[in-house]
Amino acid sequence: VWRLNWLADRSERGWKQSLSMMVNYRYYSFDRIDRNSIDYIDKQKIQIDEQVSKLL
Repeated sequence: VWRLNWLADRSERGWKQSLSMMVNYRYYSFDRIDRNSIDYIDKQKIQIDEQVSKLL
């Protein structure tokens, strides 16, 4: 997850599904994508950007 977008989908459906938030993903080299996929499958771990980490 690279970035969180507040009020990105202000439709009724957007509010019900995600409180109007949407995310952007940053894609890296294919080697890193494979590693990230394995980490998610094995450990339920996702890569997040520093700006997202600061929000947690």
